[in-house]
Amino acid sequence: MAQSISEGQAPDVFHATLGAIWTSVIEKNEPYWKGYLEEGSTDKRWYDDVEWVDPGLWTETDEGAEIDMDEYNEGYVTRWRPLKFAKRLVIPDEIKEDAVYEEAYDAVRMLGRTCIQTQDYYAVGIIDDAATTGVNGGDGVTLANSAHPIRGGATVSNILSPALTPSNTALNLIVTSCVKMAGSNGYIAGTRVKKWIGPENLHARFLEITKSDMRDDTANNAINSLKPRGVSSSYAPIPHMASTTNWGAHTDAPRGARFIWRRKPRFRKTDEIRNESEVHVGSARFLVSWSNWRTYFFSLA
Repeated sequence: MAQSISEGQAPDVFHATLGAIWTSVIEKNEPYWKGYLEEGSTDKRWYDDVEWVDPGLWTETDEGAEIDMDEYNEGYVTRWRPLKFAKRLVIPDEIKEDAVYEEAYDAVRMLGRTCIQTQDYYAVGIIDDAATTGVNGGDGVTLANSAHPIRGGATVSNILSPALTPSNTALNLIVTSCVKMAGSNGYIAGTRVKKWIGPENLHARFLEITKSDMRDDTANNAINSLKPRGVSSSYAPIPHMASTTNWGAHTDAPRGARFIWRRKPRFRKTDEIRNESEVHVGSARFLVSWSNWRTYFFSLA
C-alpha cells in the first residue's frame, strides 16, 4: 500500500524543520574569533587587498600661491582566497529505528556545533603563528615583527621589547606605542587600542588591571592611569591559543585582521537508497588573514 505522504512529497516542510534546528545551533553558539577579528564577506573566488600609501603632511601655503602637489601610491598587496570546509555524516536507517530519539536531528546539531569549533580552531592560527618564520604578510615579514618596512626605508615594530607580563605599566606602554606608531606614509597615525586579547588564562588578570579604580599592583593608592586615558577595559579571551602567556592589543587600524566569508555555513540532507541511510552535509567557505599588521600589538612573553 502506498504511503499517504513521504519526504519526497513534502521536501520543503522536512528541510524547514532541519533548517530551523541548524540555524538555531549556529546562532546560539557565538564563535570566539569575533572577539579579535573583524568580519567581512566577498563574492569573488579570490581578490588582492591593496594598501594605499597616503600623501605627506599638508604644507603651509601663502594666499594665492600655487598649492604644493604630493602623490599617493600603491603599497603592499595581500592576496585573499577563501577555503572550503565541510563535513559529512551518514546515519543508517536502523540507527533511527532503534534509537530512543531522532538521530537525524542530532546530526544537524553536531554539525552545527563542530562548524563553530572549526571556525575557532582555524581562526586562532593568525594569533598562534603571528611570529612564526615564513608565515608572512604582504610586507614580507611576520604579523608580529620588530621590523615592518614602510615608506622611505624605515621600519616599525608592533611587539613589546622586552616582553612583559600583563600589568598597568605594560598596558600603558602598549597604548603609547600604538598611538605613536607610524602609518604607511611614515607619519604617526594615532592608532588606538580597541580591546585587549590573549588566552583565557589571563582573563582574570586583565579584569584586575583594567577594572580597578586604583592600580592593583601597588600599595600606595596610585590611580589607575588607564581609566583617565580612556583606554578600553574590554578583554577578548581566546581559549584556543597555544600559548598561555602571549597577549596583546587589538587596534582600530583599518584593513586589519579579518574573517572573510565567501559562503556562510549551510546544511543539506538527502537519502541514500543504496544502503538505506540519511546523508547530512555541512559546508562553508571562508578565510582568515590580515592586510594591515597594525591591527595588533603583541607582547610575546
